[in-house]
Amino acid sequence: VKYLEREFESLPELDEIRVGVMDGLTYAQVKEKHPQEFSQRQANKLTYRYPSGESYVDLLSRVLPLFGKLPTTDGPLLVVAHQAVLRCFYGIMTNATWEELPFLNIAQHTVIEVKLSEDGRDLVETRYKISENGTETTVSAQRKAPVLLRD
Repeated sequence: VKYLEREFESLPELDEIRVGVMDGLTYAQVKEKHPQEFSQRQANKLTYRYPSGESYVDLLSRVLPLFGKLPTTDGPLLVVAHQAVLRCFYGIMTNATWEELPFLNIAQHTVIEVKLSEDGRDLVETRYKISENGTETTVSAQRKAPVLLRD
């Protein structure tokens, strides 16, 4: 962020999904040490709540109010967050169903640019994959998706 030469704000609402007692464990370790919890999460990623942690539903209820607080600007807004948070953020923008949220394609080391099409009816998405050496590849797509509008 320091290289952007822009002001930034760290928001607790954008913290990663809280995994409670599983914090610090890899998925492989959770599967090995807590097989029942692992199976429950696999069966329903949307509503499964980690012991002393959060579910995607909990996370969505934390992220959703941010849309009323976003700065109003004609310029770009860069959101840097972990994968589960970005799935919620992206899902809200693209009007995904709650059931789709845990499975939305949010690749690591990728910048997703989302903007309105020229006619203002669709979202145009461009993904920039950033490699370790700083180069990028670009994939674009236009999707028909309702746009989040504010009063």
